Amino acid sequence: MSLIWISVEFFAGILYGWTKMGMMRFYDKSLKSVLVSIQLMSVISVLLILSLLIFQFFNPNVGNYSLIPIVTIGLIVRGVAYYLQDYVRISNNSLLQYTLIAFLIGFCYYIPAIVYTFLNPETKATTIVSVQVLSLGLLCIFYISPSLYKMRQHLLKLKSKTYYNQFLKYSTPIIISTLAISIFTRVDRYLIENFIGLEALGIYSASYNLSNLAISSLFSVITISSYPKIIRHLNTNEKTAAQNLYHANSKIFYVLIPVFLAIAILLEEPLCRLMFGDKSIAIGKYFPAIVVAVYFFNLKVHHLDQKLQFLKKTKVLMMLSLIVGFRTFNFLLPNHKILGNLWCGNFKYSNEPFGNIVYFFLC
Repeated sequence: MSLIWISVEFFAGILYGWTKMGMMRFYDKSLKSVLVSIQLMSVISVLLILSLLIFQFFNPNVGNYSLIPIVTIGLIVRGVAYYLQDYVRISNNSLLQYTLIAFLIGFCYYIPAIVYTFLNPETKATTIVSVQVLSLGLLCIFYISPSLYKMRQHLLKLKSKTYYNQFLKYSTPIIISTLAISIFTRVDRYLIENFIGLEALGIYSASYNLSNLAISSLFSVITISSYPKIIRHLNTNEKTAAQNLYHANSKIFYVLIPVFLAIAILLEEPLCRLMFGDKSIAIGKYFPAIVVAVYFFNLKVHHLDQKLQFLKKTKVLMMLSLIVGFRTFNFLLPNHKILGNLWCGNFKYSNEPFGNIVYFFLC
């Protein structure tokens, strides 16, 4: 079942993520970007449903694909939830509403399904996913309906062709960039599983997931509030204020967080023993490499990529993602040892930020 939701998360991010990024970058009091993004999301959702109906109609063995309908609806619901979370984030100066909706999305995503499974241990995967989709869908309807009602007279009205072109020119390269990075940041796991085995994959995944959770939290604490503030400054022609806020973040990301990580690496043995118990010796061998790789990955996603988004240079972001992604695959493929994979992953995570930095200096 976890594979089902990993797939849902992946494709929801690909299909809907670019619309919310466009909505946030062009957000202003007119709500023009909100209306356009809702229109585009509606088109995507209708196409998904039509594809489902066509598949169901022409496939004689529909019973063999019982998960397809619920996964399709899950894609739509999860995409809307992603959008809702960032809409609340960009439209409110206070973080209270964002914190609340993020909590509720996580709650509806997991708790009802966990309770249902606890009460019905023999339940099928299809039923569990249905519970998740239903609970998350009800939350989205509850939150979105009032706003949609207020905007009902404008939802079907088309904006100027120029505005759609600007929106799509900015947003559509993000699809390819997201797809490239999503694929190539996962390829090392497939290689470890195929060439080394599940035990090595378990060691790698445990260390990576925990490290990523801790490090991404450090970055997110800063960018959750600063990202919408920078966009508001840019959209009101307050470029100096936006630059000052971005550079303030740089000091934290380039100085404070590396110091924190250096301490974590020096304390690798007690930390691994505390977090992983009996597996600490095996995981400790790769802990420093994983920590460094995860740091560069989060630096890219939470800071350097954002500058290209602020500058509306998403085509450059797309090309860097593709180039670095393919170079990474070429480096990873012949390296079957886990440490080799990790250091190649390090190269992957560090090269795109390096490319971004060079680009910034050239600009």
